[in-house]
Amino acid sequence: MDYFRAIYRSDARSPRALRLTEEALRLNSGNYTVWHFRRLVLEELDHDLYEELKFIESIAEDNSKNYKLW
Repeated sequence: MDYFRAIYRSDARSPRALRLTEEALRLNSGNYTVWHFRRLVLEELDHDLYEELKFIESIAEDNSKNYKLW
């Protein structure tokens, strides 16, 4: 999480930041700040949203009551 906080503070929107948010969400999928920053990174990188849906689906399968996903 220290790495995430450093990237968040520096507003680094890169493929590395995207991978880091994925790892942070796998550890704690209820962290709203990580979800928000991930959305900003996805917009900046013009990332494939179908790939993002696959990632969200994998998180949702493990955490069906996580309201941050909805």
